[in-house]
Amino acid sequence: MRADSWSAVTRVSLSTRACATTPRHPDGDWEDQVTGKRCRRTEEDEMPTAAGLGVSQTDVLAIEGDDLILSTSLWAIDFETGQLSLIPLWGGRYAGGAVDGAWVRPDLLEQVASGGTNELQVLRGTYWLGETPVEAISFLGRTQGDYASTVFDEASGMLVATTGRYKAAGSPVHGPLDMPEGNVQIMVTRLVDVRERILPGLGAATPAWVAPGTQLTYAGDATVSNPFDPNGFGASWPVEVLVTLDEVGDGWATFKTTTATDFDGYVERSEASGATGSSGLYWYDPASLATMAAGTVLDEDPVTMARLTVEAADGLSVTLLTEAPGVTVRATYEVASGVLTGLTVELGVGAATLQLTSVA
Repeated sequence: MRADSWSAVTRVSLSTRACATTPRHPDGDWEDQVTGKRCRRTEEDEMPTAAGLGVSQTDVLAIEGDDLILSTSLWAIDFETGQLSLIPLWGGRYAGGAVDGAWVRPDLLEQVASGGTNELQVLRGTYWLGETPVEAISFLGRTQGDYASTVFDEASGMLVATTGRYKAAGSPVHGPLDMPEGNVQIMVTRLVDVRERILPGLGAATPAWVAPGTQLTYAGDATVSNPFDPNGFGASWPVEVLVTLDEVGDGWATFKTTTATDFDGYVERSEASGATGSSGLYWYDPASLATMAAGTVLDEDPVTMARLTVEAADGLSVTLLTEAPGVTVRATYEVASGVLTGLTVELGVGAATLQLTSVA
């Protein structure tokens, strides 16, 4: 096993395109792969909530035999303000041969024969990822007017692009000015960056207290407010998070969380799972923490513009600060053990805040 700092980033755009009106938009930015029509961007024209844009980021925390320890998050992008929201998606131990949404082992791709039928085709050739040519293998599917394509780099097996086209059913009831046809949804994903992250503590040994079944409990508050009207709407609810470590390896661990939010007497519970390692989230390598000094920049992401710095260090604890447009995360670790003792997440310039502190 070896710890790794490899990080792949893909840009995801999910939009509802008004392709029924494309004759009036011959120069639209998007092309319907089924009809060849050009589509306007409805989220820019008149319906921002009809589309979504974001950056998904997958981090390889460790390699364990033929398996990978992965953690994936989504940085959602607000169309109007350009601010981000950080949303953990999934994490854990996965077979390394093929990871959905990330890659397929190159020797497996080599075994796939080119050709196919009208419904499913396998093509090989040059794919242009922006201005970069990629020798690729593509899988194209067409069913009942829908279209989907998946493109992999033949040399590395990396997923470089996906495109999906799905048409909604038309409404039987509409007025004279309504579109008689259903909207067409077009989803596009493109690989935008692959890099090696260099962080203190990557690959460091797991602390003795990190073991299967170890539980960490955090309590605090979730707050929602209107940042444009400080005296307007605002609410806060008590939150308790129980973290249970599951499988533990050298420098990594998988975990399950149970979150209980008390909405004025009604307790809502949710569960999630993920992966953590020796450079965050639920612990950080103690030896690395001991050498950190306030003001040190640890990492800068060229895609999301997220910047990781040491905000404070006093010999007993270290607070790491992650800042991106619209996102602020503070994580405080105990130097002696490396355990996470406090976490604060702010989204939308204080519009939503989660503040947690460890409970003994």
